[in-house]
Amino acid sequence: MKQKIKPIIKAVDFFCGGGGMSYGMQKSSIQVLAGIDYEENCRATYEANIKKSKFIKADVFELKETDLEKTLNLKCNDDELLLIGCSPCQFWSIINTDKKKSQKSKNLLVEFERFVRYFNPGYVVVENVPGVLRKKGESGLESFIYWLENNKYTVHFKVHNTSDYGVPQNRKRFTLIANRITKKELEPIKANKKLTVRDVIGVENGFSKIKAGHKDESIFSHTVPMVNELTLKRLEKVERDGGNRLSFANDPELQLNCFIDKDDSFKDTFGRLWWDKPYKKDKEFSYAEIENILKN
Repeated sequence: MKQKIKPIIKAVDFFCGGGGMSYGMQKSSIQVLAGIDYEENCRATYEANIKKSKFIKADVFELKETDLEKTLNLKCNDDELLLIGCSPCQFWSIINTDKKKSQKSKNLLVEFERFVRYFNPGYVVVENVPGVLRKKGESGLESFIYWLENNKYTVHFKVHNTSDYGVPQNRKRFTLIANRITKKELEPIKANKKLTVRDVIGVENGFSKIKAGHKDESIFSHTVPMVNELTLKRLEKVERDGGNRLSFANDPELQLNCFIDKDDSFKDTFGRLWWDKPYKKDKEFSYAEIENILKN
């Protein structure tokens, strides 16, 4: 008896950026046909890392479904097609310093839905900040989920913490996984163990101690910025394992004017990591340490 060949899922990654989602999909044996992004500057990074995939520079607001269909030779109602929509999240982020600048990103989910409606793929994946769920009516998420559920899709949507999935980082992200192949709700599989900062960075993991302004030529991008003497004093004052700027809040020389009488705002500024906990998203690492975290 011949063994049944498992179908290969083909994916198109909308708002692909440098290719983070595409890379993960390829690692999961999914064939990424193309990544679509408006920023030409993303092309070199995407093409260097996402082999055998096409980078399409296009504004999703102007891109026509039929043009994409012809370019990639796609078929409607393809059970093996996956459409991914991880649109820029600035407008829905809690920290958004310029709503006007990010206004265009507000309706990107609605534009992505247009392609889902046209192609009716077997699978749909959306990832974004939790804000799209908190304001699901305004973000277009509510109507999108309604359409999916009324077109025979089984939909899983939830805010997940990345620390539950093998990433040493406490970071909450909204995830939607929809499929019309099975009635079973598909959701991310949790890791057996949570990773901590100690598991992925530090001297024991190949990162030598370096001073401010140092660039390590032996490890790509193991570099930290130069900081002035006053900033170094502030950093030295912060307690190990979870300390933050409140450690020097009562020191008139070190306290920052913007934080006077604002002890509850952005307390993680100048924060130190907990060695044995997943790190929080607002801490800073060298580029190489970030790369090592994402590889695990």
